Amino acid sequence: MSEDDNDRLHRIINAARRQLETVGLEGMTIRGMAAESKVSPATLYRRFGSKDNVIFLVIIDNFEQYVDSRRKGTKKSAKPLQNLINLLEVEVASIHSRPSLVRALLSMYFKQGSDRELPNHLRKMISDRIQEILMEMQEAKLIADWVKPVLLSVDLSDRVLGITMRWSQKEFRYVELLDRMTFSVLSSLAGFAT
Repeated sequence: MSEDDNDRLHRIINAARRQLETVGLEGMTIRGMAAESKVSPATLYRRFGSKDNVIFLVIIDNFEQYVDSRRKGTKKSAKPLQNLINLLEVEVASIHSRPSLVRALLSMYFKQGSDRELPNHLRKMISDRIQEILMEMQEAKLIADWVKPVLLSVDLSDRVLGITMRWSQKEFRYVELLDRMTFSVLSSLAGFAT
């Protein structure tokens, strides 16, 4: 990506973020984002394909920054399992900080469509964080050597997203979210423990 393309992308994301904060999800328009970022609406459509994809990218960026900043503030434990639980706690706190954005993000994530680039980015963002911890667990001989952390992390990220979606559909209350997420992830890991 050239420096001009990178600058344009940052302008678009910042304009979309400001619109999201000022006019809300329903008030956002391609024309408004284009005008504020000083690009044509056609450029936005060519680059992102739809308004939903721009919104999706902005929301993912928001949560990525939130989780990364919170994780830096938590002390890394010597025990990888505790690091995994800490990660889940930070993920749940990020959900609590912006529940309406999470609901919008998940509705877009599970929306049927041909463009899966951004939903796959969300899954990868979560699975990369989990994979790092799973590799620590494998080095500490807490999970079997034959386990492939890259594959298990994708499965666990799907569990996290699925449970979060069930919460967003009001199947259970927020206070149950961390317990359900932790139980699901740890019960999956039990089958791979040494």
